[in-house]
This record gives sequence, structure tokens and C-alpha cells, in this order.
Amino acid sequence: VVRRTEMGLAPHAKPGPVARWRDYVATDLARDIKKLLTSGARFDGRPVRPGDVAVLAARRNDLFAAQAALAEVGVRSVVNSAGSVFDTPAATEWLTLLEALERPHQSTRVRACALTSFIGHTAAELDGGDSDLTDQLTDRMRELSDLLATRGIAAVLESTVIAGLTQRVLGRVDGERMLTDLHHIGEALHRVSVEERQGALGLLTWLREQVADDKQEVTSERTRRLDSDAQAVQLVTIHGSKGLQYPIVYLPALSD
Repeated sequence: VVRRTEMGLAPHAKPGPVARWRDYVATDLARDIKKLLTSGARFDGRPVRPGDVAVLAARRNDLFAAQAALAEVGVRSVVNSAGSVFDTPAATEWLTLLEALERPHQSTRVRACALTSFIGHTAAELDGGDSDLTDQLTDRMRELSDLLATRGIAAVLESTVIAGLTQRVLGRVDGERMLTDLHHIGEALHRVSVEERQGALGLLTWLREQVADDKQEVTSERTRRLDSDAQAVQLVTIHGSKGLQYPIVYLPALSD
């Protein structure tokens, strides 16, 4: 089976905002890929595998939407596996954590951090929680902030692992990828903290610069590490690939 499909507006979608249209496209895309992978279809004499499938789009936001939709149906995927680790959801979570550690008394930062993998609360839990929950979260951020100041960023990461970070993350479809990225960025932050003697504010500033860096070249430090990425659905920008190396290619946003 060799398929090169352009996804259009879902037949059941009602006219509405572009965002809603994109939601339908991402959802239908994920369902179609799931159906293909469980259909018994074969390529080159063997069953079709997730790594045979690529999704190409011009915008990374479309790829992230596809990744979220695929996770909902239990299909593992990876966005630009050869790209920078600082251009990932893990980097955003580290930014959120460092912002909370830099100002552990600021409730908005503390509550934002509570939604990251480091703490693991859901939006519903935060919404239904009372002031005691916010106080508990603030105490936890102050504890981690003190840990950063006295023992460094590696100790902060170790503390979150002891508190259940690994189990929480690996319980998700994209867990292995996320956990690898979190540790990768943690190692980079540790190196900076040791070599440049940076505290919370310095590390936050450094990480923001890495995330904002839009240079095309990718150094070995920035390159993401995970051999099993090759076994996942590949989500790639059309600037990085034309899709010719993949047996099955989806182009969900080509009509843009």
C-alpha cells in the first residue's frame, strides 16, 4: 500500500472559524492513520509500521496538532526527530518550571507549573482546588527553589523524579519522547549552571535564548536523542523534507 493523501475539510464539519476546521482535519487525520495501521495493510512484503508514515505541513503548529490527535487514538509520533530539543514541549515545560522557581511566591507562575509533567496536576484539579492547594503548590515551589540555590538544577530534577515524574510521563503515549527531552534539557541546564554559576534567573534567561534561537544549524547538544523515533509516525515540515523517503505521506494542510 502506498498512499499520498491530501486531507480536506471533513464532510461532517460545519462552516466555522479556521481553528475549528483545523481541529476536524487533525482528528480525521489521526483516525485515518490509526485505521491504516490496524488494517493489516502491507508494504514491501511486511505490515505497515508507524515509521512508514509521515505527515508533512508548512507550520509546526499543524504538526503539534496532529501529534496531539494521534496521541488521543494511541498512535505514537514524533515532530522533526532530528530537530532541536529546545523546540519541543519539554523546553516549554522547563521554562514554566524555571519561571516558578525564579518567583515561587507568584501564584500564577506556581499554578502554571502545576500543570507541567514536573508536578502533574490537571486543569480540573486546579479549578476545583481551594486556597490550600495553591498554598501546597507554593510550598513545593519554594522547596524546589531552595534546592536549586543550594544543590543545583540536577537536584531539582532528581526531586521531581522521586515525586513521580517518570511514572507520570511514561504513562502517556508520547512519554518516552517527552522524558528523554526533559532529561536532555536538564543536562544542558546543569552544564550551564556549573560552568557559568547561574541561578534560577540566569538559567531562565539562557533557556529563553535557546528556545528563541531560530538558526537552521543544529549542534550535537541541541539534537534530540531517541533511537525509537524511527518507529513512530514522522511529523515533518515541508522545509525539512519533501516526503519522498517515506512510503506513506499525508498532507493535511496542503490546501492552505
